[in-house]
Amino acid sequence: MNAGPELQVIEKSALFERLARGRSAGITVVTPNQRLSRALMLEFDAFQIGKALSVWEAPDILPFGAFVQRLYEDGLYADLSAALPILLTPAQEEELWKQVVGGSGLLAVEGAAAKCRDAWTLANLWRIRPGAGNQDTEAFAQWLTHYKRKTENDLDTPRLPDALQRFLPELKRPKLVVAYAFDILPPQTKEFLDALGTEIAFCRPDARSATVSRAAFDSAKHEIEAAARWARARLEAGATRIGVVIPSLGEKRKEVVRVFSRVMRPGGEKTAMPFQRFARYSASRIFPW
Repeated sequence: MNAGPELQVIEKSALFERLARGRSAGITVVTPNQRLSRALMLEFDAFQIGKALSVWEAPDILPFGAFVQRLYEDGLYADLSAALPILLTPAQEEELWKQVVGGSGLLAVEGAAAKCRDAWTLANLWRIRPGAGNQDTEAFAQWLTHYKRKTENDLDTPRLPDALQRFLPELKRPKLVVAYAFDILPPQTKEFLDALGTEIAFCRPDARSATVSRAAFDSAKHEIEAAARWARARLEAGATRIGVVIPSLGEKRKEVVRVFSRVMRPGGEKTAMPFQRFARYSASRIFPW
């Protein structure tokens, strides 16, 4: 993320020192996703433990989307409840997409509806509007027209940051919002932060060195098995944190879990699995016992 010369950049150590003052400091840290929020929270806990503390106030660290939704909910409990449009739940959004896609005669309705919802999220995040292209693009543009018609009196999550901007002056905002680990700031996110009317700073994760290599396999199955064996070897060598990123993990989840379970517990012993699965982020993270 290139913050630019005119934007404030804060070092992580300085950020932790300020977060250690508690909520009175008025600092909120937003991250691109839940995984980074969780990781930063763990780092802050380690920072506090390193100072021989046993109790401390939890910092306000959360994904950007959760931060926007929290502001919306604050508005509902304030004097803005009558002015704010009703926000659809993720399940309602998906059901509406299913209705739209199902009306086209497509057989794989559920999968197509989920992809349409993801595409609509990305289109708003990056300010992309459907245009001329292939048959898939044209079909999505038609479905989107029907979806917008169905939701004209409601509000969905992809459009929430834009709809909330005009209400921001009437909402209680943090003194300082720190955007952490944004390699590239999406246009929608940048516009929302600019509209907040509060101090904005950026913070980068600590730089790490790494060795990169590439291996080719004749099938996805063999690739998953090789990844599992590599993770186990690293685990046995004493690695404390191992990550395996798998594209479209949600679609391969059962196979990935089966392979990693077999490799990590070759004897089938009844012990806790040394890994956790995060399908939402298309990644499986492996941790030691």
